[in-house]
Amino acid sequence: MKSLQEYIQEASINAKKRNVRFIQDFMLNGKNAGKIGSFVIFTAENPNTQTLTRKENDKLRKELAKELKRCHYIHVPVKGFFDGNEEQSTVVFNMRLDVAKEFNYKYQQTSFFYLYPNKSNDGFIAEYWEKTDSKKPVDRVRNPYIKKGETDVQHEGADNEGNYTLIANKYKFHFDSSMFTEAIDTIEKGLDVVCEKFNIEDRDWLIDHLTNSIGQKVSVMRSYFYQQ
Repeated sequence: MKSLQEYIQEASINAKKRNVRFIQDFMLNGKNAGKIGSFVIFTAENPNTQTLTRKENDKLRKELAKELKRCHYIHVPVKGFFDGNEEQSTVVFNMRLDVAKEFNYKYQQTSFFYLYPNKSNDGFIAEYWEKTDSKKPVDRVRNPYIKKGETDVQHEGADNEGNYTLIANKYKFHFDSSMFTEAIDTIEKGLDVVCEKFNIEDRDWLIDHLTNSIGQKVSVMRSYFYQQ
């Protein structure tokens, strides 16, 4: 039986086409990877744009990773930039927008990106969310997050050449599709553990079962899956 990685490798000729296929098949359509259909990009570092030490930022980043794991979110680290400063950001798959806001409130972040498939399913909508008054601390009531812009991003916009994508011709981010490789690796490891633990051979069935089923047994399976 083919693995997720084999599906992708067979559908590609070179690395660039493979990256496009990551987005199209793995993220947007979700046919082979548990119906992942949206993702959030944000950071826990430098709350309220106050520059912290590397040690302080490392502590926040580890705290965020621990909490995401506890909440059973698949996530991968990526490099980001804000006001010319490099930050360690995190891509979180299948996190709802309201939950993303709560995480960013907790870590007092100026802004975050929320992305999901467009209607034609040939790309995705990238939304930029920022606190209402960028000069004041974020607050759920007095200074909540509002959507400052969005754009329809085609697959060709996702590359590893250092290009930036503009949202509403103002806000920009760099989309590094290598994060999909890391996400697939994470899922593969989790599937391997569950298949071995429960003597399961049909990985396609397992993916669908972990995504759509309920009950005590599948909850135990998920706990093993998300430990990776």
